[in-house]
Amino acid sequence: MASKHTSLSDSNIKDIEDIIAYKGKIITARDIKNALKGKYTDKTIKKKVYVLKTKGWLIAFKKGVYFISDIASRGFAGLSPNVIAGALIEGSYVTSVSAFSYYGYIEQMQRTITSAITGKSREFKFQDRFYRFVGVKQGLFFGYQVVMLDGYKTRIAELEKAVLDSIYFEHDLHALETVLDVFSKVQKRIDIKKLVEYSKSFPETTRRILGFLLERAGFDTAELNKIVSKKGASRMSAGSKLFNAKWRLYYDARIIKQSKT
Repeated sequence: MASKHTSLSDSNIKDIEDIIAYKGKIITARDIKNALKGKYTDKTIKKKVYVLKTKGWLIAFKKGVYFISDIASRGFAGLSPNVIAGALIEGSYVTSVSAFSYYGYIEQMQRTITSAITGKSREFKFQDRFYRFVGVKQGLFFGYQVVMLDGYKTRIAELEKAVLDSIYFEHDLHALETVLDVFSKVQKRIDIKKLVEYSKSFPETTRRILGFLLERAGFDTAELNKIVSKKGASRMSAGSKLFNAKWRLYYDARIIKQSKT
């Protein structure tokens, strides 16, 4: 998405300064109205927004949500995709593989940014990335921290919650292999007690898969195993055939190749 960045009048420059002072560079249509309502009528504000958009100074993330761009060659370069995710749906938090990437446990660039929300699941495509918002029940909407990225407050899942979200959200072997890879890197930096406590809010299948993966990675799973039901069984995937009695879990043999021996 290229920005034109044609010249602005002194009045329009002052309007941009007022908007930034009011809310920052990520703003909604309501923010613009509130920032300028003491100076102009609603009709004039709409015209102002139109001018700023056509001149490339207001760039839309989605309808009614804008970024104020200040350097023509920069555009959105340097603005973290995690910040953009928070602007697309306010109140969401970045989690799963995207959180692993934020913490530095995954090196490759993520084309899809995964976030959790309490509403209906949604997805946006913006520039060269997909922004995936997974709807969860209120009881699972916890375990995130607020960090500053590019000058904006951004919600990122704690490592322990990102692990559980990844197991819960994703339904493929690749995602579980990624969790195993993260376990091989975190060593003592993951809080097992917190992981066990957080897991109590998740379905039994999530706890069973978590226990299986933690054990394969060499972690102490005694406390987690105490809260896993000894009745019934779960499946890692629809095609899982091998059975682990300790975790009451049918698992895929391919996952063994990613674990420690």
